[in-house]
Amino acid sequence: MTTSGRRLWVASLPKSAGETVTLDARASRHVAVLRLGPGAAVVLFDGAGGEVDATLSEVSADGARCVCAGPPRVEHDRPGPTLVLATPKGAELDRIVRAATELGVRAIHLATTERTVARPGATGGKLDRVRRIVREAARQSEQPWVPQVHAPAPWFEVVRRPEPHAHRVLCWARGGGPMPALEGDVWVAVGPEGGFTPAEIAEAERESFVPVRLTDRVLRVETAVVVALGLVTSGPTHA
Repeated sequence: MTTSGRRLWVASLPKSAGETVTLDARASRHVAVLRLGPGAAVVLFDGAGGEVDATLSEVSADGARCVCAGPPRVEHDRPGPTLVLATPKGAELDRIVRAATELGVRAIHLATTERTVARPGATGGKLDRVRRIVREAARQSEQPWVPQVHAPAPWFEVVRRPEPHAHRVLCWARGGGPMPALEGDVWVAVGPEGGFTPAEIAEAERESFVPVRLTDRVLRVETAVVVALGLVTSGPTHA
């Protein structure tokens, strides 16, 4: 069994060895599916940079409990780019956030644009599901951080969110130069299937987003996200 198979998310980690952690219903079901019993080694992670080795001490119909082997290991720096995504429909959104998490994004900001198919009212109620998907993707890809997923907001609001020092790129199939090598805080914006409107591009440029063209071809949104994040995360900051 791979290490990722025995990684379990918990809301908070204990501070010292010997402390007991009660797993929630989802993690307990995962233990049951894997048929793990008392004495099995697992890794607990909190999605905020911390993880700790632990041993299952109790597995029953009521749930599972673990004893921690030591204090948590904490990764203080939260690496990875931030994705600004024109909110797609449900199944496509699920696939994109899963892939983005596997590629190491630190946060996902959902945006509504003129050509966005999904609307805030429809997607907002599904945020809990989306957050569960990114948590599971972080578990499977053995990452200590779970990306923050922000509720859909108007495009003109989202493009104003980056800090002044952040690098900002706008993926645009009809113009722009190649993806530059970027270091530090990087925001990557990907539009809807119909593309951004001229007004949306102009607003992003006013907020210091630089248009980039990923390829000579027109890509689907989920393909563009993977290509863009792959280019950014393979750069000097993430080498």
